[in-house]
Amino acid sequence: KTKRIEGFYRRKLIYNMAKKEKSEEVIGDVSIKQLDAYLKANKKDHLNYDEQVNWVASTGSLEFDAELGGGFGPGAYKVAGASFAGKTNCVLQCVKNALETIPNSKGLWVKAEGRLDQEVQDRSGVKFVYKAEEWQVGTCFVLETNIFELVTDLINNLIKNNPSEIRYVMGIDSMDGLIRRADMEKDAEEGERVGGGALLTSVMFKKANLVLNKKGHVLFMIHQIRAKIETNQYAPKDQNKSVGGGGANSGVHSSNQVWNFRGRTKQVNIEEKGKVVGHYCVVDLTKGVKEQIDIRVQYPVRHGRKGGKSVWLEYEISNLLVKWELVEKAGSWLKFEKDFILELRSQGFSVGEEKINKETSEKIYEFSVQGDAKLKDWLEENPAITDYLYKKFLKMFTEE
Repeated sequence: KTKRIEGFYRRKLIYNMAKKEKSEEVIGDVSIKQLDAYLKANKKDHLNYDEQVNWVASTGSLEFDAELGGGFGPGAYKVAGASFAGKTNCVLQCVKNALETIPNSKGLWVKAEGRLDQEVQDRSGVKFVYKAEEWQVGTCFVLETNIFELVTDLINNLIKNNPSEIRYVMGIDSMDGLIRRADMEKDAEEGERVGGGALLTSVMFKKANLVLNKKGHVLFMIHQIRAKIETNQYAPKDQNKSVGGGGANSGVHSSNQVWNFRGRTKQVNIEEKGKVVGHYCVVDLTKGVKEQIDIRVQYPVRHGRKGGKSVWLEYEISNLLVKWELVEKAGSWLKFEKDFILELRSQGFSVGEEKINKETSEKIYEFSVQGDAKLKDWLEENPAITDYLYKKFLKMFTEE
């Protein structure tokens, strides 16, 4: 009798456990079906059914790209700094490289201020158009307005209603030049809305940032730096001050990265024979780079260049060639190391004069140039070699 009772309770326990497991399985199935139905019913309000689009484009600088992990990608970028620090030229260089890198891409440049004269356009190398019918793949349309609502609605419409799957590369120069339509219509004695700049930046990010990252678009938002008058010289420094620029904290929190350009001084000039031929752009990367903050990058710019070649890539590469002793200094001469010449020749480049070692009858190659300037000139005259070395060094910098 005792065994029959124990058997009864054992079977009852097993039955209840099985019933519980079945019940939990049913609940799980219901939750999955509920979620799936809800996502399908609200497709316009989420991006879960969209594939992630990724790409990487160059800033034009080897040092900059190395710190970014290979270059920049989709998303929103806050680019801030002092006047004449190089913000606009840097962003235009990024626009040019992205249009040449990303298939089926178009540029959009919001000219909210007056800084896009012919000299800037020639230096950038970007093909700008001003008519809608001329806006073809690989070109950049210039929207001449500073009305915030017009800019925001156009960007929002382009990236969300995009059956041709165009990848947009966009820049706003600058966010500080945008104004609300209502404020534009006010009389001069009427004040603008308090905190207008911060509000515009916040609204812009809320409407577009998620779609930018997911669908492979990029938006550069240029800001002017704003000075802060300290009332107490002994007060502790604001730890957030390094983020810089206008738009309060909304642009910092919502952007993928923040690039702060430091003001230009005589100390960053590059001289040759007593003449200033270029300068270094100094950029603090204060967010979104290798899980670090306050990374500083310096990259050289060559004055007088056009066609998107302002960034002096040859200067960066020539310095590395000497630093890593691939090119050895012998007085005023720069002699290419033997194995380095063979490496270049193995890639199909005609480098070095062929000679025969009299003792071993072995073929040897020698190549040298006189002076640092000549080395940079040689790299400029051989863009294919420069491109090969850029890719070689970038891989060395970014490999873990």
